[in-house]
Amino acid sequence: MCDLPVSPEGQAYHEAGHVVFGIRMGKALRSVKIRQGESQANGCTEWELDLPKDGPLILGQIKPTCFTLLAGHETQLEFQPDSLTCYSSHFNDLAQATKLFDRVDKTAERTHKDVWVKEIRKTLKQDDVRSAISAIADRLLKSTSVSGEEATNLAREHL
Repeated sequence: MCDLPVSPEGQAYHEAGHVVFGIRMGKALRSVKIRQGESQANGCTEWELDLPKDGPLILGQIKPTCFTLLAGHETQLEFQPDSLTCYSSHFNDLAQATKLFDRVDKTAERTHKDVWVKEIRKTLKQDDVRSAISAIADRLLKSTSVSGEEATNLAREHL
């Protein structure tokens, strides 16, 4: 895995995508942060746990979490395509989604991931979603850390 620089703007949109899709899927947000260095940024979106740590799952249980995980990269691709590099947070998101798919069955990722990514891409074209993502990304670039309550309220102002 490589870890090339990611711009603060790219990371802010990546995290904002997680936030907006998570909220739309009914997940409870704790906080969202980006950390900016001189030439790179990384981020973290923390949610209330809503899945058991072990054991099998059904597809309906993992959809909100997988949508949320997959939405970060797709949002960054839509809003900040020049900021995309080969970086670990994207691969961490995909690895977490794959683990959840595997807990359903070994074919779930192959049969559902592409369909869900297409749905995410279609949703990213909606004006209210774009407005919510931009508002959260802007707030992250100004303050680098936003509480779950503040980010949820900000997103809901636009959705």
